This record gives sequence, structure tokens and C-alpha cells, in this order.
Amino acid sequence: MTREKTEIGILKGLCANLGLWKTLQQHNITEQDFTNPVRQLVYRMCSSMKANSRLTAEMVQRLANNDAEANAIVTTYIAIQDADHEANFKLFVTDLATIKRQQQLEALQQEYMEQRNKATDKESADLDYARKLLAVKDTRIQFENTSAEEIIAEHYKQEKRKQAIPTFLKELDQYCKFYRGEPNVIAAGSGVGKTTTMVNCAAKAAEAGYKVLILTQEMDAMNLVFKALAIISGIEEAHWRLENRLDDTPESFASTKEKAIRLLTQFLDGRLVLENQILSAEKLCQRLEYAEEQGFDLVFYDYFQLCKADKPKANGDYERYAEVSDLIRQCVKGKGFAFVWLSQITADLHDPGNSKLKNTSKLKDDAASVLIMFKKKSDPLLPGIHPNLYCYINKNRYGLKDVELPFPFDYKRQRIGNYSFSDINERARSRILAPAALDLFDKRIKIEFPIFDEHMNAIPPIQSVGNNQYPALSIPPAIGESIEVNVP
Repeated sequence: MTREKTEIGILKGLCANLGLWKTLQQHNITEQDFTNPVRQLVYRMCSSMKANSRLTAEMVQRLANNDAEANAIVTTYIAIQDADHEANFKLFVTDLATIKRQQQLEALQQEYMEQRNKATDKESADLDYARKLLAVKDTRIQFENTSAEEIIAEHYKQEKRKQAIPTFLKELDQYCKFYRGEPNVIAAGSGVGKTTTMVNCAAKAAEAGYKVLILTQEMDAMNLVFKALAIISGIEEAHWRLENRLDDTPESFASTKEKAIRLLTQFLDGRLVLENQILSAEKLCQRLEYAEEQGFDLVFYDYFQLCKADKPKANGDYERYAEVSDLIRQCVKGKGFAFVWLSQITADLHDPGNSKLKNTSKLKDDAASVLIMFKKKSDPLLPGIHPNLYCYINKNRYGLKDVELPFPFDYKRQRIGNYSFSDINERARSRILAPAALDLFDKRIKIEFPIFDEHMNAIPPIQSVGNNQYPALSIPPAIGESIEVNVP
């Protein structure tokens, strides 16, 4: 179809229904896109009369320059009107938008080649062309009225969001991740395993090089350390818990403690920070602002229903929690880290898709992803035993949802899924756990535990190893305690 017929088809449909004007605006079709003065005049007539339902012969007579011009317009665009004019309108608009975009791209390419041949700074010419090219990729953007810097900034912001952080549950990462700049949710009933899921994701992310912050109000931070030690070592969690070491000889206890610190230092040093503080919604926002400055990639909060506003404006649980959810959503919007709430659910054992987040529906609305962890009834042949922990993707703004995935769950070792380390760290783990003495080459690291103040956020101190500096491992046992340990 020729461009002339496309333009006439658009104007016939527009004259028949001036409400279609919005479609032209959405596709950035302007008066200059019509190549004939008469068609441009019809466009202007429709623009001035767009508050009406359709363009009539009387309107044309009033707006035309002379009777001959008015008669020609009425004959072509108004005298014969049928349903096909409106039905085909959007097809014609799409065709014209495609033609316009192609012409813009060709003109930009020609301009770019001419400028680059003349430019002394080739890189600057390339960047300028990239900005203009990015602007015309979206036909709704008018490059003449939009700053190229704004377009580029928004583009890279979206690209960064796409570079989401893996959950490190391998099967789940095919469908869903933790998205930066938005809240994400891990939800489960009490005792199902949401905290264990969090520690699995956090430990593996830290081992992979991401910087992770865990804010916990429900569980003491040392309990999370024991879980992390079980996950990293593959040795049962009970082995690491202090209450299970009380009957050891002093030498055995010291050896276990030393191995624990070396494991955490080797795998998580400066990349996993645990804080056990009571934070209101407002203080949580302050902590998140500081987390952005510290360069964290992933922040967990355990758990949502424990977070309350200092001075709630709403009445009732649903309204108060909605207020908290909206406050945090606004706080993390556009941030460089992914924020993950842990949340309780009102369980539905027959269909996890019908499970509701406890005391709130707003949290799901605000989240980019919602993962519901649950267990199924035991196999009748093995009463009381079921090897799997299931994950149901309840919401996924950037991928598939309504997907149910089973994960092997080793409760004693706190491992979910097929947990493995990089080859280098796997060898290091084997050496640290080996019963034989290690040659430590006299390298020493001083690990300082931060002092926690109820009105202040903890700032991890810096530790030096040779010429390198690392944030110290943040685990709060005793206030102000410091320990010197050997590392391989």
C-alpha cells in the first residue's frame, strides 16, 4: 500500500471518530507526517475539533479557506463514511509509524556517517548517534522534545534492573530472580523454611562475590551463622552450635571455633553482614539508604510482619502493613540493590497459589517477585518423611509465574537444592575441614566485631591484609570483642 493511501485511510477514520486522536498521539503521528498540504489541513481541522464525536461538513465549511477546498475535503473524507474506516484505522497508523521510523533511522544513519567522517573525536560521534538511535527505537518518544541524557539514563536503569541477582537455587533461576530497585518476597508458613532459604541464597551470593546484608529481628544473628556454617561445610548444623560443644575439651572447642571463623572468613569475608536490630519502617528506610552507600547488592529483612511504623497513620492491621509496604517500596525504588522481604503466609495446603500473605495484600502488589515455600504431605509409604521443599512462583513481574518447583532439602545440613561451591572454594573448604595441621605461612587477620548502638547503625571496620583492605566480618557475639585468627 502506498503512503498516500495510508495517510488518507488514517484521516478518513479520524474524521469518522475524533476519539481516535489518542491513538495518533500514542504513535507520535504529527501534522508533519502527512505529505500533502490538504491532508495537513484535514489533520489541523480534526485537531481543533477533537472535543466532538466526528468531523462534519459544517465544521469543514467553517474552517476551510474557500468553498472549493471545503467541497474537496468533504467529498474525499466525509461524504462516504463506513465502519471499515474506523476498523482499519489502527492498521493504517501502524503502517505510517513504521514508515516514519524507517525514515528516521535512515536519516540518522546518513547524518552519523557524515559527522563521523568529519569528526576528530570519533567516540563522541558514536555516542551521539547511539543516543539518537535509542530515542527512535520507541515510536512514542519524540526525540526533539526529550533529552538524550534522560533517555540513556532510563535505558541503563532498566538494563541494570534486568541484571538481576540470582537466587542460586538453580532450577528457580531459570524463571525468576531477585530484581534490583524493587521489593521481592520469600513467603512461607511458620517453620517451613523461609529463613533457611534466605541463608542458602545469601551464603551462595556472598561466595559468588555479591555483597549481602541480612537484617533479622526474629532470630539471633548467631543462629544464622550456624546455618551458614552447616551450608558451607556440609557438616550438620548441630556440630557448630555452641550448646552442643559444652562437653568438649578446651582444645577441641577452640579447634571447632577456629575452623568456624576460618570458614566464614574464606567464603563470606566482607560480603555477608548480619545485623540483629529492631528497626521500625522509618529506621529501615534509613538503613537501606546507608546500604546503598555501602554498595550492597542484596538486602534481606526477616520478617515483614515484625516491621511497624513509628507513628502509623492508618487503623487496622491491613492498612498499617500497607503503609509499611508502600514506604519501603518508595525507598528502594531505583536503588542498585535487590531488597527481599521474608513474610508469613496464611497457608492453603491444597493449593499454595491460594495462600495469602499474612495481614497484607499490598505487599504482593508492591513486589516484583513473590516466592512461596511450602511442604507437601508425606508419601504414604514413608510416613513423616518428605525429601522436598517446594517453591511456588506466585508473582514474577519480569518472567513466568504459577510455576511449582521441588528442591531436595537436607534439614541437618540446612542445604536446599544441589548446593555446590566454585572449584577454588571447594578445595579451600576441604583444606580447612581437614584434620591434619595446616601450614598457615604466618598470615594473620584481625577480625573486629562492631559495637551496636540502639540509635546508630553498625559500620563494619576495615581490616588490612598486606596491601589490601577488606570490610571486617560483621557477626555480633560479645560487644566490642575482637579475635585474631589464622587463615590459609
